[in-house]
Amino acid sequence: AHFGAGISDRPADLSRYEDCGEISSWAYDSMRWAVSNRLLSPAADNTLRPGDTVTRAELAQALYAYRTSLNSTW
Repeated sequence: AHFGAGISDRPADLSRYEDCGEISSWAYDSMRWAVSNRLLSPAADNTLRPGDTVTRAELAQALYAYRTSLNSTW
């Protein structure tokens, strides 16, 4: 199934990231969805850094990717 034009509900396998054990249980499914839809990208050291603060640039990139995936007009 798909949500919108380019949004997929196929969850990503987070076990391939070194810090997957640091993802809170309440956020795990959302993280899987965000990674599978390329809204979140791993850092150069193959980590997702779930405990870090999001920068303005990272948030802007995630929002842009989401908007592009939906082919939405904001």
